[in-house]
Amino acid sequence: MLKVQGGVQNYAWGRLGSSSSVSKFIKDVKEHLPYAEYWLGTHPSCPSTINNSPLSTVTGSIPYLLKVLSISKPLSIQLHPNKSQAEDLYSHNPNLYPDSNHKPEMCIARPLLKLFIGFRPSDEIENMLQETPELFSLVGDGDLKVQLERLYENEQITMEKVREYCERVGNGVYADINKHFPNDPGIFFAMFMNYVRLDNGQALVIEAGVPHCYIEGDCIEAMACSDNVIRAGLTPKAKDIRTLLKIIDYSQSKPNIIQVATELEKDLYISGHKEFNVIKYSSSQNFRISLCNPALCLITEGKCWYNNTEFTAGDSALVTEECLLETQGVEIYACFEA
Repeated sequence: MLKVQGGVQNYAWGRLGSSSSVSKFIKDVKEHLPYAEYWLGTHPSCPSTINNSPLSTVTGSIPYLLKVLSISKPLSIQLHPNKSQAEDLYSHNPNLYPDSNHKPEMCIARPLLKLFIGFRPSDEIENMLQETPELFSLVGDGDLKVQLERLYENEQITMEKVREYCERVGNGVYADINKHFPNDPGIFFAMFMNYVRLDNGQALVIEAGVPHCYIEGDCIEAMACSDNVIRAGLTPKAKDIRTLLKIIDYSQSKPNIIQVATELEKDLYISGHKEFNVIKYSSSQNFRISLCNPALCLITEGKCWYNNTEFTAGDSALVTEECLLETQGVEIYACFEA
């Protein structure tokens, strides 16, 4: 078990300074800076280090990324391509799509995460449109794909309708987003999506093509090693609506919360993907980490010792062999290849 130093992303949506859960994993925290994401892995966009050398010199390329996210305002509405789509997008536009891998994700609330994910059941969408004349006047009845295409036919008109809606309702989930992204068409897009609150330890897997948007909160995220994102709104970054509407998953249903497999001193989060699973260890007694493949770990609470090295909350580690940890009480999230 060796200490690893991850990388930090200071995206504008991150919580500021020491209020961010990301700040617990870094030194020299500056209170005026947003700390949005902490990355553990070998992705070239933000590679981790071990003994001041690239982690990849010890592990080679790791097929997953493990992250901590701390969110003060909504991220972009986005989705990720599947493997063949990612390869095609990378070959045609590597500047916008920086690698050829897919990006299935798992988010684990710690302690709370609010998000939009997937499309609502059809009866809920029908009710929502009846209560939202501004949106109904744009998209009308009918097929969801056609309705979303109409939403983006003329973004200036859509923006005016978003303004009318927000002025009418004053506040609420969607009008509050308007304070961050005034009159953004993504506000209407979000109305078609499921609103979900994940409490501490609850988790979701986000498959290829599924639209999602983290609204507020903190989580641990595991995913295949990729940074491919296709955006639909709530962002100053480039959008690719044509590609998004072509590959999006139009399924309409409630999202499935992961059923966590709980054993003595550990919770297993199964992703359904070969690149990654996650185990949360939580123990006040000595315990053993024994996995078939190397794991990257976040020590999130307490402290433990291995080979006379102390690991405390805010440390990250690489585990390459079976470890018997001494502890006074510790919580560790370990990500490993399935």
